[in-house]
Amino acid sequence: MRDATRSVRTTVVAVVAAALAASTVGCSERPSSAPGEAPATPSSQSSGSTGVPGASTERATLIILSPRSGETVTAPIPIRYEVLEVEIGEGVHLHAYVDSTDATPIEIPLRAASGTARLPSHPLLGGRRDLIFQLVRDDHTPLPGARVVLHDLIIEGERVG
Repeated sequence: MRDATRSVRTTVVAVVAAALAASTVGCSERPSSAPGEAPATPSSQSSGSTGVPGASTERATLIILSPRSGETVTAPIPIRYEVLEVEIGEGVHLHAYVDSTDATPIEIPLRAASGTARLPSHPLLGGRRDLIFQLVRDDHTPLPGARVVLHDLIIEGERVG
């Protein structure tokens, strides 16, 4: 029964991921690197209109230095990051999603353009998970191109909730 539930969950996640990929054609998102490879960064740095009146055309870059896809980590998870081409100031922060961007994000404050932030313990964190990091403004508007996906993290530690 456990394998059947996992298989259904895997199928649902794959369908959602395919739908998200189809709906974000033209967005720059690149899965993180495998252990031993270079850190995960978005795949393109083009600029252009967002189609929203008054919206900025800046193109931010989010780099997750650690952890990397496939690693085993312990919650709370230290996230080493670097942000390029956007000022980190009042309200710019990181959203972390567990397995899907359909979920409610976990908000992670950023104090500088590079450093270490902490993904706190959370009831959904535990086991093998994909983590999706999206840089957002204070109104939760995503910054174009500033998304990184870490695949198959094995998360250990205390689950709070």
